[in-house]
Amino acid sequence: MTLLRGDRPSQAIPIFERALVVSPDDPSLWFECSRAYYAERRLEETRTCIERAIELTPEAENYRRALDRLNQVIGSRPPP
Repeated sequence: MTLLRGDRPSQAIPIFERALVVSPDDPSLWFECSRAYYAERRLEETRTCIERAIELTPEAENYRRALDRLNQVIGSRPPP
């Protein structure tokens, strides 16, 4: 999506959210939404989207790898 490539993920998020209402079973849409959330450092929302993409497409290794990387990032953050 152009907004993600153009460093405007905050503008992409509401578009993804509306699209997910229309197409809640589209795993690639969930994954792209996770990328927008991640760019905004909204890590829990990122996790939710990736987990939903995995639920919809359990065989997608790229989604699992993304979740593993996210868990590493979250695990390496200092506590609040």
